[in-house]
Amino acid sequence: MARFQNSTQKYDQNGIKIPKGISGIKNYTLENPNVLIFDSKSEYEIYKLLTEQLETGLISALEIKKKFDLVPAIKWFNNIKGKFENIRGVSYITDFAFVRGNEKIIVDCKGWKFKMDKKSGKEKWQVYYDDIYKLKKKLFLNKYGTEYTFEEM
Repeated sequence: MARFQNSTQKYDQNGIKIPKGISGIKNYTLENPNVLIFDSKSEYEIYKLLTEQLETGLISALEIKKKFDLVPAIKWFNNIKGKFENIRGVSYITDFAFVRGNEKIIVDCKGWKFKMDKKSGKEKWQVYYDDIYKLKKKLFLNKYGTEYTFEEM
């Protein structure tokens, strides 16, 4: 799968670039409420590939932005404030979920960024993983690892 250098631009399900900035995306979603929005061109390309596979019957039950609860919300007593407080739960939203044969598959599209290579000292494109993603991936695999196959593209 080809990777794209400008992976910060958002795209809709027809491959149209959405204006940058929060106000541009907000206005676009208000004008087109039923259109899917993807976080990068590579995510849009994977969507096109999966919809083709769905039409040919290679996969079934394609879901976009499926939410998985990792840690439930809890209520605890804060003894400093002297009252109960809510702590939000932790959830993981995958890019795509589908069934291939008898196997349930989760796909997460990763972005790319320039990063300094420690050995050569040169900048090169590398997959971008932040610490929150790494933690949520570990929690997901711990809770749902036997039920789903996790793939990164």
